[in-house]
Amino acid sequence: MLLSEIAQILMARNGQSILGNITDVGLNMTSLWNALKPEIYNYQKFVPVVKTFALQIQSTNTYNFTTNVNNVGFSYGSNTATVTVSGTITADDQIAFTTYDAGLGGGLSTVTYDVQSDDTPTTIATALKTAINNDSNLALVGVTATSTGPVFVITSTSAYLDTWNYSVTNAHTEVLTIVTPPPIYGSTPTFLISVVPVNSMTLLSTLAVFVSPMTKDVWNPDRLVEPRPFIWEYRRPSIWMTELGGLDVMAAYDYQIILTKDGNGVLLDVEIVGIEKHQNFYILEQILSGRFLIALGRSRRAFTYTDMPIMSDAATLVAEGLQEYNEGIKLLHSRHDWSISCRP
Repeated sequence: MLLSEIAQILMARNGQSILGNITDVGLNMTSLWNALKPEIYNYQKFVPVVKTFALQIQSTNTYNFTTNVNNVGFSYGSNTATVTVSGTITADDQIAFTTYDAGLGGGLSTVTYDVQSDDTPTTIATALKTAINNDSNLALVGVTATSTGPVFVITSTSAYLDTWNYSVTNAHTEVLTIVTPPPIYGSTPTFLISVVPVNSMTLLSTLAVFVSPMTKDVWNPDRLVEPRPFIWEYRRPSIWMTELGGLDVMAAYDYQIILTKDGNGVLLDVEIVGIEKHQNFYILEQILSGRFLIALGRSRRAFTYTDMPIMSDAATLVAEGLQEYNEGIKLLHSRHDWSISCRP
């Protein structure tokens, strides 16, 4: 869910929707994100993203979750890049554009374009977009492209995070500026709720109670074998365990957060992936609504004219915001997921 969408919900809850957008109430995206970010981070401690999956650990007692496709950052990865074509056009230059993806044969695939004398940055961007969309290898991992003017945008639905690079042969006068989103939060579990062995020696050792290789008897209390304890320890991003074999894992993740900025570094929007899908999202709405009112009231209180507040409702907004915020926090503490008790 986008922060701009959350802002519209908060404005509607608090009677500000008639003004249209947050800039009309004295806030901008950066100030709104700074005000709401602590509450979103706190909420995910109580209501994390929970995933269950099976792992097969065969060769080593240590497993690194950064290579697991179940991770939030991999399964919902922001696989996109914006590429701008510029520089001087030189005929017979060849532009090679490479996609790196662990799902590709050899881990990469390259498309090329031979520059023509009548080319422009726009025609080169269009040609590279077409080459990407026509590449059968890239189609297998869901890589596609669109273009507008001298800019083409690449997106991927691959289970792996993609990266891109380019090179130019001959005169080297064409330039491709590749912009990708910032690093993604939540790519590995914040903590593991449960790790259960399903076919390891921890379970197999109990069979010695019933079948002994030394005698023919089926049951002998004198040779009772106590099962080995299964011990595991998670130190992000790796888990260490005493046994090899299959594991059923329940893991908790932070929400994936993607910040989108313009070329000058100004925050345009923030996406908190999937946060609206949980049944307790309404509690977060109440908490953020309180924070929104507090930020709105304080921003109005900051402006004075001849020592008198321009907006006379500033104090009321702050007071109402504090009341709604405190009620939301109490509700979160009483109705949060049971998994919070497992969090270190």
